[in-house]
Amino acid sequence: MPFEQLFPSLNDTLRPYFKYRTAKYILIEVPIVGIVHRLCQLGAALYVIANMYYGNGWAMATVPMGSVNAWADVGGYTRAAQTADYSSLAYCSNPDYAYTYDDEWQYGTKEVPPICNSPNRYTVTEKSVDSVFFTTAYIESAEYGFPCSGVDPLVACTTKLGATATLEQFANGQCVCTGPSRTYYPLHVESMELAFEHFFHTPEEILVDGASLKGESGNRNADPPLHTTLVGANGTRWEWEAGRAITLPLSTLLLAAHHQICNAGSVADLRDGEEDGACRTGISLDEKNVDVQPDMDDASRYPAFRTSGVSLSLEISYTNAKEVDGEQLAELNRKNVKATVKAAVQTGAFNSVGGTTTFTTYPSGNIGAETWELSSRYRHGVMVHITSSGSIYSFDIFYFVNVLVAGLVLLGFASTIADLFAFWCLGGGQSTVLRNKRCEKVSKRSEFAETGLKAVIAAHQFKFLDHDRNGVIEAVDLVRALASIEMSDGTGPAISPGQAHAIATAIMADADVDSGGGVNSVGSLDFAEFMTCLDGDGASFPFFLKKLEMQEGQPDFEDCLAAFNAQRELAETSKRASSSEKRERFAQRFPGMAARMPRQQGGTSGSRVSQRLAFTGFMGRGSSAKPKAIQLADEKAVQLTDSSLPVPQV
Repeated sequence: MPFEQLFPSLNDTLRPYFKYRTAKYILIEVPIVGIVHRLCQLGAALYVIANMYYGNGWAMATVPMGSVNAWADVGGYTRAAQTADYSSLAYCSNPDYAYTYDDEWQYGTKEVPPICNSPNRYTVTEKSVDSVFFTTAYIESAEYGFPCSGVDPLVACTTKLGATATLEQFANGQCVCTGPSRTYYPLHVESMELAFEHFFHTPEEILVDGASLKGESGNRNADPPLHTTLVGANGTRWEWEAGRAITLPLSTLLLAAHHQICNAGSVADLRDGEEDGACRTGISLDEKNVDVQPDMDDASRYPAFRTSGVSLSLEISYTNAKEVDGEQLAELNRKNVKATVKAAVQTGAFNSVGGTTTFTTYPSGNIGAETWELSSRYRHGVMVHITSSGSIYSFDIFYFVNVLVAGLVLLGFASTIADLFAFWCLGGGQSTVLRNKRCEKVSKRSEFAETGLKAVIAAHQFKFLDHDRNGVIEAVDLVRALASIEMSDGTGPAISPGQAHAIATAIMADADVDSGGGVNSVGSLDFAEFMTCLDGDGASFPFFLKKLEMQEGQPDFEDCLAAFNAQRELAETSKRASSSEKRERFAQRFPGMAARMPRQQGGTSGSRVSQRLAFTGFMGRGSSAKPKAIQLADEKAVQLTDSSLPVPQV
């Protein structure tokens, strides 16, 4: 049973304060529009499903917090220095490796090309928090400082550092002698190894199977252990189980590296012998770095990577997704995390950590008369940066609901596309008609004109229904009008007396909104209520009358006033002639029934009667007794027709 029938008083009390408005739609019966709409819905649904499954959209992805401990391991560096034949190595004392950047920066000359040496491994490596640097070339020069007074500065300089040394004299009497620079290549530095261990953990609020995840590559007893894989540019895989440091020779790491930029036909692309835009080979230190500035004296010459150095990045990606046919698919509460390492090389720049100095004789003496000896080094090499990223998937109900809502929004976008197609893309004027049907233009002027015309038509309808000319329409007037409707085959009335009475009661329950409270105001509609009931979408009829502006100055005002007065005389005459037929008000004839009738307080109704079919009246509440008017209609079988009702006079 409907709520309004179970609790009628409560329903009437709550109605003014609890209302719901929904959008008004139009039904477009154009098959091509329906097809477009369905195709868009299907596409959106497939996208949502694919994103849920292949894109792991159902699970919340979190980037784990990772850290790395990396260092340079000696590898084969010391052994190569002890056993290598320098003359067999192409980069040792080879004039082809000489390179001049500008007048200040020379990396060897044809006369004095870069030479090989074997400095201590800690001299050629440098470690920071998240990077390791391997020196592949360095420029070294000696410096001698001495007071200029008391000696021949030039003689002192050349005697100390050779005939090619340069001398600088400062105004305060200080002389600085700089020896010729030499470029050195640490022998077989690429045989050194990069070694590192890595760790990760998820934030405390990210739980998988009720706990935060963590792991470290150096702990073989972890549950589960952290497996690490490095995937090279050509697809080669190196794998390490938990419990030992991850080590790889620098030369192998450089060859396995992917290129940050890989244009089809570039040098990086052609290294694998195929011009296909897939750089499947990294670099070696003895290749030319053609992405930097050529030699200042010879544009066809470029420095080797051993000279310019190179930037190499290692990205460690953590995930607990499961690999299925090459796709990473999330699983509910999967705790097994794996780490994948990808090396990438950036070839378009020089790479250096700057210069260092080593004093063989610390400065002594007064300012301007100091004496010192030092050697300086400016180093180029391979800088290895290590970062972490990845996605740890976990199930979160709030995130999942948000994903579903986003999917529903995307499905709703199908209606937007269908609207665009229907209202702007159909030919033959169809889109124009549909656009005008959807877009209702509203203004005070147009609404008042429409309401006024409806009032004129409603006046004739009101007079037709007000059979006894008592100025109001009651349930019996409505029942009388409904009784005149015949079945299509002419066998009887289309509406039964009980149905007619239920319809009339539903109308009165919603449209009789007079707030006077007297018995004479219950169960009947005056013209204002009748008009508001017919035009429920706009303002109430009393409001309309209140806001009308008088137009006495119009040319037709006098003619309209005369016509109105003449019609009123006819109406008064007709009313006096039918005064004997007037009935008492509904509430006077049926006071008990009027007291039980549902009422609205405090204002006018804005809804149409056709939208209130939920009301069934007193006949739908289980009462077996029929109202007196209906009983008389059943007993006498009185059937009214349109001809039995008075015709309104104009």
